[in-house]
Amino acid sequence: MAVIPRRPALLALVAGLAVSIMLSGCSSGAPQISGLKYVSSFEGGHKYLAGKIDVLLLSGTYNEMGRQYGGLMKEEMHGYSAYIDKLLARPDAAKEFTDKLKANPLQKYPARFKQIVNGMSETSGLSMAKMESLDLNYCSAEAAWGPYTGGGPLVVGRNNDFPGVPAGADQFSNIVVYNPSDGSMPCAFFADVGAVSADTGYNCNGLMIESNDALEGSSPTQERMLFSLEMPQFMFDSANLGTLSTEVASTRPNMPQICLVCDKNMGISYELTSTDYRKAPPTADGLVIQTNDFVDPYWGETQSNSATSDQRYKNMVNLANQNKGKIDAATMKKMMSTPMSDGGPFRPGATVAKQVFVPATFEYWVAIPNYQEWVQVPLKALFENCR
Repeated sequence: MAVIPRRPALLALVAGLAVSIMLSGCSSGAPQISGLKYVSSFEGGHKYLAGKIDVLLLSGTYNEMGRQYGGLMKEEMHGYSAYIDKLLARPDAAKEFTDKLKANPLQKYPARFKQIVNGMSETSGLSMAKMESLDLNYCSAEAAWGPYTGGGPLVVGRNNDFPGVPAGADQFSNIVVYNPSDGSMPCAFFADVGAVSADTGYNCNGLMIESNDALEGSSPTQERMLFSLEMPQFMFDSANLGTLSTEVASTRPNMPQICLVCDKNMGISYELTSTDYRKAPPTADGLVIQTNDFVDPYWGETQSNSATSDQRYKNMVNLANQNKGKIDAATMKKMMSTPMSDGGPFRPGATVAKQVFVPATFEYWVAIPNYQEWVQVPLKALFENCR
């Protein structure tokens, strides 16, 4: 004869089942991604961790993806907003911050980005004015292929440098993967929390883009869009390197920029001002290196955006030649992590992030000095329905 559980036991059993169902429901729609730790889901978007770095997997319309972002990153967005408020209140606040705020009103944003920001605001509880102050994206880069990789696949390394950033900023970076439902290319961007602008991005066709500021002392052209807003647009709209290159060459940025674009076969460096551009000559056959100086002879003598730019450039050329024929992802990580004092581009206290990408295989590594050592992020598994 069946034994009927006593009422308290029965209630406990029902409660336990309900909790189990709710917990499984939270993650039932989230794909298991090897190498990432699942954290939470919100309205069809999912949050993971790569080490200590947040990785967001978003899908749908731009407003839906913004809502997913705001719901998943509400706490971090409020934390970063408070950090920015304190930073801007300092009497020694960096001019780059205040200049970008003045040149970055939300009414200038492309429609897709306005929808993302609106969605973020709706679910994070941050006002649109606060959202505007979050989008303040703040540099060395190298692409090697052919003779420099010994016939192996192209590999690109990128260091984000921003001297003078106060302590605490390292926790406010994330990797955001957008899978739009409008037919645009699925893309991933390394960016600040709450930002839709980005100075480093990747898309599902194995394209990569990054930019470095150039020409110190230049003021933003107020009627131009931030170049770090243009770059994500290019990636959403480019299925191949030809389209991406044309997008960059057709744009005159709000401030002088050096922009690297890559696919699995080659890297191309563009040097852009508000009135002109050059497709810079490669550093060598199978090698493109960028810091913060224009290198095309067309420009004549130009002023650098960094006192260390020339030395970093020379260091990177030397490192590339020392490793010629054997540069792969592991070697590139070592090169980008070599301090300037040891002949590399890494600037302790100024380099805020390091990234390495192999377009042919989507192998992607990221590190945040003093916060997260090199960790691999499986980009290919995060892109949906690449066209």
